[in-house]
Amino acid sequence: MLQFFKSVLANIVAIFISVIIMIAGTILLMVIIIAVSASDSQSRKHIDANSILTINLNKAYKDRGGSESIDILSGPQGLFEKRVGLNDILYSLEKAKTDDKIKGIYLKGGFSQTGMAVADEIRTALLDFKTTGKFIVSYSEVYSQKAYYLASVSDTVYINPQGLLEFKGLSSTRMFYKGAFEKLKLKPLVFRHGKFKSYIEPYVREDMSEANKKQSRQLLGSIWSSMLDEISKSRNIDIATLNNYADSILIRNPEDALKYGLADQITFEDEFIGALKKELDVDEDDKLSFVSVGEYSITDHSDKKSSSNEVAVIYMSGSIVSSGDKYDDDNLIAKEICKSIKKARKNEDIKAIVLRINSPGGSALASDVIWREVVLASAVKPVVASMGNVAASGGYYIACAADTIVSGKNTITGSIGVFGLLMNTKEFFENFGLTFDRVNTNKLSDFANATREMTELEKKIIQDRVEEIYDDFLSKVADGRSMENAEVDSIGQGRVWCGSDAIPIGLVDINGGLQKSIEVAAQMANIDEYSVKELPKQLEPLQQLMSEVMGDYETKMMERQMGAYYEEWKTFQSLKNQSGMLTKMPYDFTIN
Repeated sequence: MLQFFKSVLANIVAIFISVIIMIAGTILLMVIIIAVSASDSQSRKHIDANSILTINLNKAYKDRGGSESIDILSGPQGLFEKRVGLNDILYSLEKAKTDDKIKGIYLKGGFSQTGMAVADEIRTALLDFKTTGKFIVSYSEVYSQKAYYLASVSDTVYINPQGLLEFKGLSSTRMFYKGAFEKLKLKPLVFRHGKFKSYIEPYVREDMSEANKKQSRQLLGSIWSSMLDEISKSRNIDIATLNNYADSILIRNPEDALKYGLADQITFEDEFIGALKKELDVDEDDKLSFVSVGEYSITDHSDKKSSSNEVAVIYMSGSIVSSGDKYDDDNLIAKEICKSIKKARKNEDIKAIVLRINSPGGSALASDVIWREVVLASAVKPVVASMGNVAASGGYYIACAADTIVSGKNTITGSIGVFGLLMNTKEFFENFGLTFDRVNTNKLSDFANATREMTELEKKIIQDRVEEIYDDFLSKVADGRSMENAEVDSIGQGRVWCGSDAIPIGLVDINGGLQKSIEVAAQMANIDEYSVKELPKQLEPLQQLMSEVMGDYETKMMERQMGAYYEEWKTFQSLKNQSGMLTKMPYDFTIN
């Protein structure tokens, strides 16, 4: 009887605690909603005289920012922080050039997580800002190579006395799963066309193939050469000398960075702030007015061009899938993107379309669906493909239908190839005493069943389909780029290229960023005055809150908990969401 009362009491306590948590959660949600509404109604930030525009190099900047990002995990301080994108940075730098209140730029921090092509666009815009005569300074305790690539445009590079400036060349490391699969008795079944199509290598190899090493070396080499060229110009150090620094790891401490000309001042942060006050003739006891890009980009927009002529910029980011969550940043959903392209095609005010593509590819079927919509739009008005950090495989499939392709020098593109990946799980389940049996009405009613060995006929059927899709891919690239199929095949086979190498082989027309792409589109449409219309339409803050609560929270939690291994987890998630054959670049190419 005593045990019964204990159980009843425990249940009552559990129910009481659950109710309290539910009430607290509801109150928190109501507070957030009220705060979002209040934030929405607040006036734009006032910019003081003698302000310094701050760009945080530690951020991972995507192509497109948002209104206000609601990040539940950040707590009250970061709850309504604006999600800044490349578009916000480009706009802010252009506006700051003629804003008398902005005296200069401060590049803050040194662990850049931004992709190489986007970093290059930011750097180009910073160099353009310098033509005004306003200053650019950078300060950090530690500079990663990518952060230093950006910081090297500065008039003065400051570094902490105990800091570090990384300068060692580029590397890319990939994890291979073959050994683990063998221990688990999982048998990957691979079907592909393209000797460079190495996305599947981690599943069936313990190391990189020679073909993959060849393309990776060339890709890294081209990007490193581009970085050295820009740093050489900014720091007035010849490329051979910079390579010697990297080969011997000569930059081992701040004194070395100063000695070899990569840094200008070794100071503590308070001394750096003091130097800025002298630059601006501000009293030592006064505070400096730092304005973040997020704050500055939501100030008065009256200077933005307004015209009946519009150039639509359609942002296309993530792995290409046929369906999914409408607001998933990691997936490019064919159905939703097609709606935006169709809307831009039928809108008479929109005179040209820019497709901002940042995708490693994905579903061949979904890529083809988007390709068709691009073809229809191109028949009506100029279409320009603007490639971001990566526009490869399915990403290139979409781009090849555009009238003009613009890529960054460091964009990863190409990867014209197809693969399919299945898994034989029979022996894996047998490890746990699980077996399977079946009945069929026909010989292959259970076609490609993962719980048995695949027949030779099944393998042939799948491989034939891979060949058909590859041939179709070749034909579409050949038609779009005015090339012969054999010519495309010679640079295809799944091989990836950087943007600067893609021009001579005909995959890209010109190197440039998003702004260059918009200008090209306007020229093709013969319009001088125009405004930019961004699509798809973004979530309002309250809608975004519900998206956070319903799904994004879990993803962000996984990203924060898994750290460096998050990309591996995302790769498996991407495969889980795919169906059919894939047009996807070799793998998510991470450069260190």
